[in-house]
Order: sequence, then structure tokens, then C-alpha cells
Amino acid sequence: MKKELLEDFWFDNVSTYYKDTKKISDEEREFLNYMKTFQEGDFSNKTAFLDFVFHSCSRDIFVVGMRLFLTIATHEDFVLFIHFFEECEEDELRVFLAFVRESMSIQVIPYLLTLYEDWEETSVATQIAGCICDMLGEEFFEDEEYDTEELVEMFDDFKENNDLNKYYYYGEEFSLGNLTKEMISIMMDCKQRNQTYYAGQISSILSNITGIKCPIVYGDEITDEKVANVYNYVKEISNMKMEKGRKYFYDKLID
Repeated sequence: MKKELLEDFWFDNVSTYYKDTKKISDEEREFLNYMKTFQEGDFSNKTAFLDFVFHSCSRDIFVVGMRLFLTIATHEDFVLFIHFFEECEEDELRVFLAFVRESMSIQVIPYLLTLYEDWEETSVATQIAGCICDMLGEEFFEDEEYDTEELVEMFDDFKENNDLNKYYYYGEEFSLGNLTKEMISIMMDCKQRNQTYYAGQISSILSNITGIKCPIVYGDEITDEKVANVYNYVKEISNMKMEKGRKYFYDKLID
């Protein structure tokens, strides 16, 4: 089960992983029970879930749990990471950074700025700067050295023109319509250039937000059949009523 969850690009319906409960550990079963409640729209036990993830003896549970929590995290939930940020090892921090963009919360940026100062002399600083730039919709240059003041200025500029209580994808207020349009645009560009699809994060976010699996994933060859499947998918999820700038999981509003 852990392998399925670790390798999947989204959190499939929990029943997918319940096929043979005799083959999973008690800790895995507990994880799936949490995931089930989230998919049903009950987010009241998020704090207990994060505590479970932090104290797990399994790195696999930590990795997939971190991703799930960030997928359902609200702006206010990042205060729960304060002790983690103070005590985590580099490998653990890199797991957080790998998935933090999927939180779509600009309010994590102040925490990232503090982390950047703390880790500025290490190799992880580049990854932190990349997260900040991406979430603010700023172009990121991996070979460029950023100073804290430059990153703070980016954040201040963003705050002046945007509502931080909303949720954003790469600097743009989240909208189901805008995200599907971007997916189609990238897909058709890849088809024209005879390249494989590269925007895997969009597929993950759309799948988790709607609870319906996106038919295109990172590395897919863009065939005519794939294009037709994507258009059918977009037509299906376009009927969902989602407010711009709000956050959802399995078509359930996360307050």
C-alpha cells in the first residue's frame, strides 16, 4: 500500500488501498482512516493527523502524510509547523518543500523567509527560494543567489496587490477554470512540439480538489486520444461549483 500511495500523483479514493487490509500495518491503517475522513469532508482532526505524521517511525508515512496535510492545510495551519521548522533535519525539510506549493497558501511565505535565513548557507536554500518565487509567480533562476531582502521585497509587492486570505497557484488566484485552461494550453503546446507532458503538479491539484482523477500526468505522450480524454475531463469537472480563491479537497470546501 505504501508504494501505491508514494508513487501515485494524487490521493485516490481510500477504498483503492483497502483491498486487502491484512497486508497493511496498524500505522498504515490509521493513515487511511484519517484520509477517509478528509475525503468525506471532515477536517476536524487535522491537528491529530499532523501529530501522527510527525511521530511516525515510517519515513514513507512521513512523506505521504506531509503531502496530504499540505493538500488540506488552511492558512492558519502553518503555525503547527513551528517546532518542526526549529528541529527538522535537512531531509525532512526537503520533503515539506517538495509539497508546500500544493498548499496554495501565500501565508506560508513568512515561514519560508525565516527558513531561508536559517538555511542560507546550505544547499537547501536554493529549494526554499524556488518555493517562494514559484508561489508568488516570480521567475526563478536556479543558478542565481537570492538575498533575504530581495525575497522579502517580492512578498511585499505581492501583498500590496492581492488578498492573502485567498489561495493561489503560481501567483494567480486559484480558479478551477483557469487551472484547466492552463493544463490544456500546456498539453497542446507539448503536442505541437512533440514533447511529453511536464505539468504534473496541475494534474495532482485538479485531481485532489475535485476527487476525480485527471487523465493526463507527468511524462505522458500527447496522443489524440489523450487530448480527447482531457477535454472530456474538463467538461465533467466544469459543472462543479467552486468559488475563486477558495480551497477544496474531493469537492469539499476546506474552511
